[in-house]
Amino acid sequence: MAVVRIPRIENAPFLLGRKIVGGGCFCTTGFSNLYGGYYRKGDLRGTFGRVSEILGNRSSKGHRTWELRVEGKGKFGPGLNGSPVVSETTGKCVGIVIASQQGEGHGISIDAIGEIYPEVDDWLPEAGAFNSSGARMDLEEEVAAFQRIALEDDLETRVILIQAPSGMGKSRLLDEYQQIAKTIDLPSKRINLRQQTTVDLFLREISAWFGNLSRFDGFKEILKMPRSLENIKELHRIMGVSLLLDIGKLDTETRVAVLIDEYEKSDELFGHWLAEHFIDDVAIGPPGIRCPLILVVAGQETPLKYHAGDSIKEFCLKRPSLQCWNNYVQDVRIPLNPNEAEEIYNNCGGLPQRLSIEAARRLKESRPAPL
Repeated sequence: MAVVRIPRIENAPFLLGRKIVGGGCFCTTGFSNLYGGYYRKGDLRGTFGRVSEILGNRSSKGHRTWELRVEGKGKFGPGLNGSPVVSETTGKCVGIVIASQQGEGHGISIDAIGEIYPEVDDWLPEAGAFNSSGARMDLEEEVAAFQRIALEDDLETRVILIQAPSGMGKSRLLDEYQQIAKTIDLPSKRINLRQQTTVDLFLREISAWFGNLSRFDGFKEILKMPRSLENIKELHRIMGVSLLLDIGKLDTETRVAVLIDEYEKSDELFGHWLAEHFIDDVAIGPPGIRCPLILVVAGQETPLKYHAGDSIKEFCLKRPSLQCWNNYVQDVRIPLNPNEAEEIYNNCGGLPQRLSIEAARRLKESRPAPL
């Protein structure tokens, strides 16, 4: 199966996901075999286009396909058929490339992999999927903090900063935050800075939750101002403050949770603005103005230049203890004895992401074979 068999990138496994946000962005990487070894052809990025459905040969079930629209001058070609299609929104592999010809490509949902590769089991483990039971690894405090803010039980905290190395559960935690927001009908906007964005675009996307630009007199005028290398940082600062002032003046009870992932991959201008200005602007708020935003910033690094103090909560995620892992195994009913559980914990180095993937694999192996 191409999704599994291609060489791993940065030693990280692909997480499988069956859902994408309509109109979102994707990335894919092609590999070719050269003299018995693999070489990487480079990344293609773009947006998911027209959605259609095709019927499978082994069942009457339809499988979703997407037109893959590439940004820039990139084209699909040899070496990309069968490559993983990764959603930039979730960071998960949602499909594989099919029919890449004449520079155009299409993707098909991973649900169809059983049609393409009959030797693959119908059931595909999705890391963390069984967490719907409520089991999680040492994230209780972090989840509770966001829930209190979202429910307005905590009226002081406006910003949460999450720092941890790769594989420690940052994206998993943001998944939980989105689920909490959905449960209480709190609009949420999730942005992964692996896909670069600008201050203008970021603020425009936030403003869209509160109406069109005709409602934002100050912000709209700032967007028209001429830009130069000398004034761009100051202009960005004024943009953020102006938007918050305009939103605060609106007669609305709307609140929005803005969830930023992979902060360390932001470009220099965006990272500077976020750390120097916007985090404090949201945390403190313009004088006399109710700030309707809840801001969460997660990454392997955290912004170092904010000054807001008590209105910001910081969490540094740690590896779960062996006892926590044992409790997790019991909660999701994986048939492992204590010695086996400890061996897996040690082999995975206690990393939540690797433990979750191994748990999914063991859970799959414990299922009875189909008749």
